[in-house]
Amino acid sequence: MIQQLEFLMYQLSDFFMAPVLILIAALFIYALFATGQYVMQIVQRKNNKSHFYQLLNSELVDNQSLNLAGYPLAELANHHPKVSKDQLDVAALGELEGVRNVSRLAPMLG
Repeated sequence: MIQQLEFLMYQLSDFFMAPVLILIAALFIYALFATGQYVMQIVQRKNNKSHFYQLLNSELVDNQSLNLAGYPLAELANHHPKVSKDQLDVAALGELEGVRNVSRLAPMLG
């Protein structure tokens, strides 16, 4: 009886191993994608630093001439001058939601 139970548990664990490995591989690929986004944002911020400082030194108006790539919250504030700090906070949380979920889910999968 105990050997049958052990064999059944082994088969169940083996059955669930493939989906877990596939999910771990998908999360790893997403982590590489997110790392690429991070590096690209660094490059964009270096290229558009002067536009960002120009936005900081001026009043918020919908100024289409500013290239704020790499600064998604500043871009949102520039296009919607009446945006509140709470709305910017929600937008920032939305930007980080995917990475936050992956960083919590991956350790659970082992």
